[in-house]
Amino acid sequence: MRGPEFRGMTEQHESSSGTAGGGAACLQGLAGLAALFCAALALWVVVRGGVAFSVSGWHIQVTHPDRPAVLGLVLASLVVWRKRGMGLTAQVAAANDWLARRDRWVPWVLALGAFVFLARIKAMDHWTFQTDAYDLALYDTAVRNTLHGCFLFADQLGRNFFSDHFSPILLLFCPLYGLADTPLTLMFGEALAVAAGLGILYRIARQHGLSPLTGLAVAGLMLNHRQMASAILYDFHTEVLGAVFLLGCIWQWRRGGVGYWLFLLLALACKEDVPLYTAGLGAYVFLRGRRGLGLATCAVSVAWAVAAWKFIIPLAGQGDISPFVEARWSHLGNGYGEVAWTLLRRPAYGLSLLVSPGVRDLLGGFGWLSLAGIEALLPALPGVVLNASSSLEAQAGLQLYYAAPMLPFAAWGMVIGMVRVKNLVNRLHPRPAARARLGAAGAGLLLLAAAGTFGAHYPFDSVSPRVRERHRIMRMLPEGASVSAESGFIPHLTRT
Repeated sequence: MRGPEFRGMTEQHESSSGTAGGGAACLQGLAGLAALFCAALALWVVVRGGVAFSVSGWHIQVTHPDRPAVLGLVLASLVVWRKRGMGLTAQVAAANDWLARRDRWVPWVLALGAFVFLARIKAMDHWTFQTDAYDLALYDTAVRNTLHGCFLFADQLGRNFFSDHFSPILLLFCPLYGLADTPLTLMFGEALAVAAGLGILYRIARQHGLSPLTGLAVAGLMLNHRQMASAILYDFHTEVLGAVFLLGCIWQWRRGGVGYWLFLLLALACKEDVPLYTAGLGAYVFLRGRRGLGLATCAVSVAWAVAAWKFIIPLAGQGDISPFVEARWSHLGNGYGEVAWTLLRRPAYGLSLLVSPGVRDLLGGFGWLSLAGIEALLPALPGVVLNASSSLEAQAGLQLYYAAPMLPFAAWGMVIGMVRVKNLVNRLHPRPAARARLGAAGAGLLLLAAAGTFGAHYPFDSVSPRVRERHRIMRMLPEGASVSAESGFIPHLTRT
């Protein structure tokens, strides 16, 4: 028989076990509440702007949603692990299964969320006078004047917009301006295009056999890429639209058909330098075995470039060539031919441009994985060399919006690179359990990278009293009055 001492020890052990279990459950509940708080805080920053508060004498200021997003993701994973006994591998597998069953709707939900996110940023950017005469008002007046009988006449240039850039894609905004005559129509249109492009990028990742979580992570890295954020934040530019349509070409090239040609023509219509990228894509398609499609793509690209550079831009302007060629590439020669010949006969100079800081930023934003799919970068090489050789510092550094047409190829290279890494791991680790653990770790790291950069390069401002005062003063101006104002007022004053 067991004595009273043994029973006392048993009761004490059960009591301590119950206390420990209760403590673990309490910590688990606190972690769950903290994860929900982080999610709510990230959402608050996105919707309302930065937030500052004090807790027990600690002053906390959150200006971007990236840190609460990372912390919330980690805490949520820990809660699931403790509550359901699911490790990282099981969590990733369950999430992928859940998303795969809804794969048809994932890109639509992704695009909707991205549009709401970007539309808020665009609206605040314009409302707080961060947009200016160059370049938003230039695009705005060109579209607006077309509706009033002056075909693409840009007030700030004093001439037709085609004298600077051949961007017939602007004509698609004319019917929209008939419904909403405001610069926000252009800005929201760009936000919608980028959001749709993220859905297309998700489809590209799935097309290459990557998991749904990995596809979402790639789309997140694209949205939060510093150069993409820079392009989106610089008012409105057709280069951003061109990047989206180039993604569409990448998505559709295996099928060919109407979808591919529609995206190709829309991309070409964005700007006169897009044929550099589409011709490169045509060469890639040719080398991958679709020779007829590749040759046709190259032929259309060359014909479009000749029409734009040799005829349309000079006829709309006052010179024989684009004014930007004279202003930014005169150190390489006079005219298109001399500039191209100089770049061709100086291969060392061209190679040095491929390792410039702007190119390093482009690849670094995708974790350098694009190099593992280097063939996807080849179509962008002519555009990289042309931009990096410009005498304009911002263009040479691929800053502002200049890197936008290259981003689709870098993202595509990342997708191909991840497929190669996955195949290599499968060969080195034949055991399914090891492959599953490594795949889960990779997906987890990508999700943390996407969460860790979430909104990091976007502003989340709130409307200040100074902004309200500016709007009050602007409303006092009589209609038709001539005023002298700083650049941020110009897109607003074109309608007074």
